[in-house]
Amino acid sequence: MKIAKIKLVFDRRHKAAKDKEGAIDLRIAYGGKQKFLSTGVAVLPTQWDAKQECVKFRPDAVAVNSMLRQLVNRCHEMIDEMAEKGAVDLAKLSRVTDSRTYDMTFIEYINKRIPERNVSEHTRNRYRCFVRAFEQWGRMMYFTDITESNIRSFDEWLHRRIVDGKPLMQSTIATYHKYLKLFINDAMTDELVSDNPYQSKRIHIDKAEGGQIACLTAEQVEKIENLDIRDASLERTRDLFLFQCYTGLAYSDLMKFRLSDCEKEDDGSYRLNDRRTKTNTEYTLYLTDKAVAIAEKYDGILPCISNQKYNMFLKAIGQMIGEPKLHSHMGRSTFASMMLNNGVSTDIIKHALGHTTTLQTNRYATMRDKTIKDAFKKMK
Repeated sequence: MKIAKIKLVFDRRHKAAKDKEGAIDLRIAYGGKQKFLSTGVAVLPTQWDAKQECVKFRPDAVAVNSMLRQLVNRCHEMIDEMAEKGAVDLAKLSRVTDSRTYDMTFIEYINKRIPERNVSEHTRNRYRCFVRAFEQWGRMMYFTDITESNIRSFDEWLHRRIVDGKPLMQSTIATYHKYLKLFINDAMTDELVSDNPYQSKRIHIDKAEGGQIACLTAEQVEKIENLDIRDASLERTRDLFLFQCYTGLAYSDLMKFRLSDCEKEDDGSYRLNDRRTKTNTEYTLYLTDKAVAIAEKYDGILPCISNQKYNMFLKAIGQMIGEPKLHSHMGRSTFASMMLNNGVSTDIIKHALGHTTTLQTNRYATMRDKTIKDAFKKMK
């Protein structure tokens, strides 16, 4: 097996003097061939340690040496990747140092792309949370730092990270990797990098937890409908939650709902075509008679309540029906489950919920034992 020999060499053109800097180059030898690459770094003779192949006696020596080692490591990785594919072309190593000449760092590039992407403000805020963590880790500043080893290092750092006394959820870690992969793909499109290490089979990132999202049974929904509630705040909360069960609206879309935004059709039914606040994806839904009754109770404008208070009041309602973990997201999942158990296809439910894939919908739509039993009866 051929092994690449890579060294950092100082002033190979013999231009340095006592008060004149000399260039630091990469010398790469592989398979009887040799190539030199400029690192873009120049130092005085007294600032170069030939034995250790590092810069010394400079205020930025630590940062410069880190960058030089990353260049060496990246060359080794690229040679290994090319060798696996069957052919090593040393000329292709030029892009390792070419990216150092760009006007911005990789993190600066990410911050530039965030406002350019056609996403909701909610998603942009999530991008910014990712960037804050990414900058805190701080080991992928330049385009040449985009390597398999650094991605694995980022993953390990995320798994060790503690926020508010708790480790990060796997769903958050998976989301951060999704964003990093996305911005690397953007850089590929802009020809700032040549490949995305996430495409390597050696990179494995655990997916977010994908279990079923809890929902209520039809009997539990009926219990909430029939509760004798005399507190005004709890009554408004009950109405909002039932409206979610009847429509599948997420909390953010529930808070902006107006009956006047619906189109009244010839048969008297109300249809709402809108885009989700969270993802900007389109959805279409029809209001049931129960949903219309709740909307008209509040003159077409549903009461507003903070998400925190909403969930606090929902827990109190949950205690009344024996479901102490009741929360706003269960209204949306309950809608999906009831639709599924009434024979509605997941494709239709997907569009009503504003999901981009049926995989998302399947997490909401829980098929009850009775539905499964009836399906098997039909097979007789």
